[in-house]
Amino acid sequence: MTRYLDNIRRDIIVSLWVVSITVMPLATAVAENGFLAKPQAVPEVLDLMEVRPRPRAVVDGDPAWLGRLLALFDEAVLHDEAKRPRGINKWTGPIDLSIRGDAADDVAVYVEDIAAELSTLINLPIELYVNQNWAGNIDIYITYWKNYWPFYIQSTEPGRQVFTCAVIPWVDKGRIKRATIKINAGVIDSATARACVLEELTQALGLFGETEQETETILHDGIGYEGLGEIDRLLLRTLYDPRMTHGLSNDRAASLASVILRELLAEAIGKEPSSPD
Repeated sequence: MTRYLDNIRRDIIVSLWVVSITVMPLATAVAENGFLAKPQAVPEVLDLMEVRPRPRAVVDGDPAWLGRLLALFDEAVLHDEAKRPRGINKWTGPIDLSIRGDAADDVAVYVEDIAAELSTLINLPIELYVNQNWAGNIDIYITYWKNYWPFYIQSTEPGRQVFTCAVIPWVDKGRIKRATIKINAGVIDSATARACVLEELTQALGLFGETEQETETILHDGIGYEGLGEIDRLLLRTLYDPRMTHGLSNDRAASLASVILRELLAEAIGKEPSSPD
């Protein structure tokens, strides 16, 4: 008897939850008094940004590359998007990556390929799980529900009522312990959704900042890429070099990045690394 009643109660809760998801898109705005305001229309698919397959820049023997990469390391690793200094933040152990949501199956193969490439670059195992009932260290939730908005995320643009994507990392003394990624694939096309996955996943690994100067990198906020470029790979390899320990200050990290990037650039063009000035 108890088991039967428990099953009924569970079914009722699930049914109410499904109804609430169906009804809420028609009334997502909240008035100042806390009551639902005038119902909103379901948003259209957004032309969020230009999306390209992958950055095309080729790192060669041009001496200017070292300065460009060091500037990007400062922008993307040592500062966040708000230009606040962050020091070195990185994962220090294996990563369980999960994908959940009604759009999960449609991006699973893409995420698997990206995760394999990232794992090689950061020299840490990344294991992928597609499981609606379990969240990993990095959890990607992707949905086609156009009115989806994570309850703990506030818009940076007053009046904006459409959520696209975001990442929230949890960091403890330079160690990234967890990250949650939310993507609304209902208001962006499939190429943009893949670009969002890549950008947010890379940020979850420690590239917290962005740039307006270099366009041939996933760090450029105005252009989306479905694949990593040479610049992105070099920055990740620099961050996850064993000498670049978590918690390093900006000054110490910048000095060490100069050494590591000289070595990586020499490796890329098949020459001996140059000596610091």
